[in-house]
Amino acid sequence: METQSVNLLGTPSKQAAVSKVMVVVRVRPFLPREITARNGNSKSCVFLLGHQDNDSSDEVSVHLKDPNTSRNECYRLDSFFDQEDDNVRRIFYREVNSLIPGIFHGFNATVFAYGATGTGSGKTYTMQGTEEHPGLMPLAMSTILSICQSTGYIAEISYYEVYMDRCYDLLEVKPEEISVSDDKDARSSEGPVPGAY
Repeated sequence: METQSVNLLGTPSKQAAVSKVMVVVRVRPFLPREITARNGNSKSCVFLLGHQDNDSSDEVSVHLKDPNTSRNECYRLDSFFDQEDDNVRRIFYREVNSLIPGIFHGFNATVFAYGATGTGSGKTYTMQGTEEHPGLMPLAMSTILSICQSTGYIAEISYYEVYMDRCYDLLEVKPEEISVSDDKDARSSEGPVPGAY
């Protein structure tokens, strides 16, 4: 597989390299009830090690040191975004926006949020956001539609939720579970199986 870099409406320049999965961590701000439970302490237990510049293209090392438990761990990541109020917009412009022009030249791009289920870890906020602070999906859709409008291109978009090993198409009016296949030629006794692959 090849990686690509593009300008807004230009063609991608192909580089001989292996496709890469980027690991980006967003630490959401504490909720008011969490700050109260911590006796007003809103200091995060996750931070960049040393004097690293998170605005560079190099990997960063993140340290997790929780004073309330014995957790003391270090992780290497591609990017780290601390508890700032509008870090989702920063994530979009730094990590996601550059992927979008490539989809108009045949490249695939996938962005997903991962975290504890049903805990308020920030997955939905990161992806959907609010009207005042749009998440990654509305920001991406706005950019994609803007490019389509200015160029006449057409884009196909999927919006899936995987929850407890079940996949749902969230672009449907009433999201229903869809089948997931290993390849696009999935078949049953009735013929091709519609769904994601």
